[in-house]
Amino acid sequence: MSYAAEVRAELSAQNETAAHCREAALFALLFCLCKITPADEDLAIIRIQTEQDALITKCFTLLEKTLNIEIVSNRNEIFLSKEQWSALPWFGFLAETDGRSGMVPALKKGVLSRDCCRRSFLRNAFLASGTVSDPDKGYHLEFNLSREDTAELIRSVLLKYEIHPKVIRRRKNFTVYLKDSEEIIDTLSLMGAHAGLMRMENSRILKEVRNSVNRRVNCEAANIGKTVAAARKQVEDIEFLQRSGVFSDLPDNLVEIALLRLENEDMPLAELGKLAHPPVGKSGVNHRLRKLSELAEKTRSTMRRT
Repeated sequence: MSYAAEVRAELSAQNETAAHCREAALFALLFCLCKITPADEDLAIIRIQTEQDALITKCFTLLEKTLNIEIVSNRNEIFLSKEQWSALPWFGFLAETDGRSGMVPALKKGVLSRDCCRRSFLRNAFLASGTVSDPDKGYHLEFNLSREDTAELIRSVLLKYEIHPKVIRRRKNFTVYLKDSEEIIDTLSLMGAHAGLMRMENSRILKEVRNSVNRRVNCEAANIGKTVAAARKQVEDIEFLQRSGVFSDLPDNLVEIALLRLENEDMPLAELGKLAHPPVGKSGVNHRLRKLSELAEKTRSTMRRT
C-alpha cells in the first residue's frame, strides 16, 4: 500500500459523531465531489463524481443522518424529492454563476466556526480530492478541485492554522498544495492522520541524519585530500632541497623533521612530531615544514634568476 493510500485508509476509519461535525463533513463531500442538478421542479439529483465506494457510501450515510431519511439512489446518484430538497436550507444551495448547469452548495455562516468542524471539513475534503507524496521521495500534499471557490475555501481554512498553501490552476482544475514538510505534518495532524504523521516525521529525521553523515564524510574526505596534497608538496620541497645542495646546510631540527617526513609521507603532523627527539607538537612540526617549503621556494627563485 502506498503512503497516500495509508493516509487515506487512516482518515476513512474516522467517523464524525457530533451532528455539527457531520454537517461539516457532508459539506466537504458535496462541495468537492458532487454536482447537484434539478431534474424537474419536484426532484433533484446529486451526482457523486467518484468511483470510490467508501466515499459514495459516506455521502449516502451522512445525508440520511442529516435529513433523517432513507436515501433513494442509483450507484453514484442520489435522488431528493422537493420536500427533502427543502430540508437542506443550511447549505444555502445557489445556482451556478459561471454558465454551467447545476447547483452548488454555498457556505452557511457557522458551519466551520468550530475547530472540530474545520478539522472534519479538511479530513473529508482530503478524502474527496487530496493526495500526499511518499515522504521518502519528497514533500507534497495537495487538494485537486474543479472549482476555484472550493480551492479558496480550503486555503482559507488552512490559513486559520497558520498553514500557507499555494493555489494554482491546472487546465480546468484548481490545486491547493503544500511543499513545506512542517506544514504538511501540521495538516496531517489537523485531519487526524497521526500514523501518517509519525511515518513522515521518522522519514524526515532519517533524511536529516543521513544528510548530516554525508556532510561529515564529505568534509572529512576533503580534509584528507588537503592533508595528502600538503604532505606530497612537503616531500617535493624536501627532495628539491636535497638535489639543490642546500639540504646539508640546514639546521639539525629542520633536517630531522625533513627526514621524518620522507620516511612517513602520509603521517599526520601530530604523529610525526612524536617521532622527533625531543617530541614536537603539531604546531612545531607545521612551523618547521613551512620553513622548509619557504626555503625551497626561495631557492627556486634564486635558481631561476641565475
